[in-house]
Amino acid sequence: MIRDVVLTGFGLCQVANEAAEPSQDSLTDHFLRSDTISFLAETDTIPLKRGSRFGIAYSLEGIEEDNAEVFVARIRHPLLTNPTTGESSAEVTETKAGCIGESNFDYFHFEYSWELKPGKWLFQVIQSGRVLLEKEFNLYS
Repeated sequence: MIRDVVLTGFGLCQVANEAAEPSQDSLTDHFLRSDTISFLAETDTIPLKRGSRFGIAYSLEGIEEDNAEVFVARIRHPLLTNPTTGESSAEVTETKAGCIGESNFDYFHFEYSWELKPGKWLFQVIQSGRVLLEKEFNLYS
């Protein structure tokens, strides 16, 4: 069981070997995956710019189990609407698995102009309904 989640980095970032993985849980019909993340600037105030990325890195703490711990990574954001599909959402959620003591990261990449929405963006790590980590970002034009 995850006892705690420790924030180890946040802000504007760059990633390596980014690739799209099809997903019906995303307004873009895919999640972007990468091998690594590095932070360019540790900040929670992010200018909106197509092509930029921002996110968090964290470590899971708790009791080591035989299997990987399942948790939810969620990003809450202003309402976004995909103009091609007409679908709208104010959050992205992904069920993930990680091991105690392992580094994890979540990020958002502004691929499309319709994603550029100012306001509060909130990254969360949740297990069994408990919010274990929250990091808020203020995005501006």
